[in-house]
Amino acid sequence: MILSFIITILNYASAQKEAAVKIEELSKANERLRIGREIHDSLGHTLTGLIMQLEMAYHVFDTDKDKSYGLLRDSIGSSREALRHTRQAVEKLRNDKYDIIEMIKRFQEQTAAVIVFNDHANTPFFKEQYKGLIFRLIQEALTNSIKHGRAKNISININQEKDHIKIMIEDDGSGAEKVIEGYGLKGMRERLDELNGYFDYGSKNKGFFIKALIPAGDIYE
Repeated sequence: MILSFIITILNYASAQKEAAVKIEELSKANERLRIGREIHDSLGHTLTGLIMQLEMAYHVFDTDKDKSYGLLRDSIGSSREALRHTRQAVEKLRNDKYDIIEMIKRFQEQTAAVIVFNDHANTPFFKEQYKGLIFRLIQEALTNSIKHGRAKNISININQEKDHIKIMIEDDGSGAEKVIEGYGLKGMRERLDELNGYFDYGSKNKGFFIKALIPAGDIYE
């Protein structure tokens, strides 16, 4: 009887230890996934702007050397920013600030795209988790609009509707008849799934759109 009880306790302890190990492995996997998303979103966004600057510098080199040199100087700054983003991601971006206006401003300067941003939901008052989600969503959408669609005009609208926050991002780029969901779009979908949100995208008459709905129940600080 006692021996049986001891064996049961040992088996229970072993099962608990195994469960703890699995939970730790899962936590590490989730953290790696989160950091991977951060690197892809922030670094990919900055590098897209850098490539655009270098391409513009190359195209005007023979006709306007002063402008070309200016773009090259800006590219050095963008390269340093990319390095800073990488370091932040490695440090898990614990103190990352989600300033959407500043991010859009920098991206416009790098790419010469015209971006219209309308925030009718007071996102600066959102909880950090939601601000981060919207920041990364817009960042990835801008990157895709320039990198894949070669868009010149992009509109971003954030509105509060009945029980959700609606984010609509549209561009005038080349669009796509068939979209292969890569790491960026997949990351957006996963982020929204974690919050029981809705995610959709596709081509329209001209250009591409991304639509996201976030439940608004507990979104404000």
